[in-house]
Amino acid sequence: MKESRIIRNLAAGAIILLLLLLISLLILLFQSRDYANLVSEKVGQLELSYDRDDFAKEREQISKSIVNCSTGLCLTNVKRADSVVNARLELYERLDLRTSDECLGTVTRMVDDPEESTVQKSDVLVSTVSVIPEDESGLEYRLRLLVGSRCYQADISALPINEITSETESRYLERRNLLTEQLLDIIASVNIKNYRTALLVEKVRMIQDEIFMSQKNSNRESPEPVKLQLPGSKVGEVVYESESTIVTFGGVVEDSRCPSEVECVQAGRLVVLLIVIDRQSNSRSELLLATDESATLENESVTLRIVSAMPERSINSEIDPDEYRVVINSKVTRPVSPEPKECVRGGCSGQLCVEDGAGSDVVTTCEFKEEYACYQSADCEVQSNGRCGFTQSDELTSCLEEANQN
Repeated sequence: MKESRIIRNLAAGAIILLLLLLISLLILLFQSRDYANLVSEKVGQLELSYDRDDFAKEREQISKSIVNCSTGLCLTNVKRADSVVNARLELYERLDLRTSDECLGTVTRMVDDPEESTVQKSDVLVSTVSVIPEDESGLEYRLRLLVGSRCYQADISALPINEITSETESRYLERRNLLTEQLLDIIASVNIKNYRTALLVEKVRMIQDEIFMSQKNSNRESPEPVKLQLPGSKVGEVVYESESTIVTFGGVVEDSRCPSEVECVQAGRLVVLLIVIDRQSNSRSELLLATDESATLENESVTLRIVSAMPERSINSEIDPDEYRVVINSKVTRPVSPEPKECVRGGCSGQLCVEDGAGSDVVTTCEFKEEYACYQSADCEVQSNGRCGFTQSDELTSCLEEANQN
């Protein structure tokens, strides 16, 4: 009896193990099938992947497209018998946009919070261009990616193949939104060596949330577009300002930084010219500041240091002098307060107020003048400039005027 119960328990355990093994094999089978359908592509520095069951690669460009599909990447949805949407992705490098301002500075992006967060040098910057769909019911998005000094553009569209009717509207909207989100997922999958894509993924998720919310509420107001503000100051812009001093970025004097595509033994450096303007005298002076050094402004007790500079150097292109942007940090350095001075009277007639111990170094003639008598009742103490002197009271001023008249 006991042996038969043990045998039944062992048999039940073996069946459970076989079921678990079978489930694991099925999961691996489905996963391998998914991975088998993924196709990897590379456009310049960008590496991405897509599912061949959903999208197919095109090599012929359409007549109105500016992209060459043989050098860039053109994808379109795999047509099904009941398909009502023509979805398309065109990804390519914009060789005609050679500066960061051309790539990003003249475009807008949709954000809920207009305050910009700190951007690091290794971040891929991204913005969107407002695109008007051919059809009011269609969706079109254009994203630009700034990778170092190279600009890439991704055009995404989901447009109706035929006229939308009341019978096909529901299915069209469902397929349009689904395919658009899948194309955005392809952009979010972009991997770039030595660069962070967190801002790109965040932007893609923001657009997908916008599509989802618009489907739930067609009357939802879109957030106000704001200008994409690149970090740092351009040539001619102010990098530091106080009540007495203005410092502007005068340009780059030396750029020996290591190119982004190369691994260098030394990082190199960037040397910039700073124009220092004294507001009181309106005088101008020049100051050189390197990335591996700091500089102190005279009469300001302020230290300046370069935090970052854009764009990065590249072996493929030269940087236009007006394209540079620098982020310069200013830090107030508190001078060590000297020990309090003790002031004493000096001179043959007591007409001088000097620091204690310095009186023996002062030589005066032993002659008497009427104004010397005025100093006998004046206060000899440390003045606002940190030096010893007689405090200019009304009594002292009046006494000196009468003595000089006589």
